[in-house]
Amino acid sequence: LTTSINSKNRSKLEVTLYPNPTKSEVNILGVSKADLKKVTITDVLGRELIKTSNTTIINVENLAPGNYFIQLN
Repeated sequence: LTTSINSKNRSKLEVTLYPNPTKSEVNILGVSKADLKKVTITDVLGRELIKTSNTTIINVENLAPGNYFIQLN
């Protein structure tokens, strides 16, 4: 999944999340670890399941198969 993000410092930021689907980890490409102040994964009901910071690799092994939302701050 690649998406464009509007940023104060850049007119357009391209971020790629891969692999999709995954059973073990999600990689974030296009942003540095230092720029990721908060990464949150929620389920379709809005429940926060994973919260981390300053990382571009997120372990998702403990999540049940399904659809999730990833928010990058």
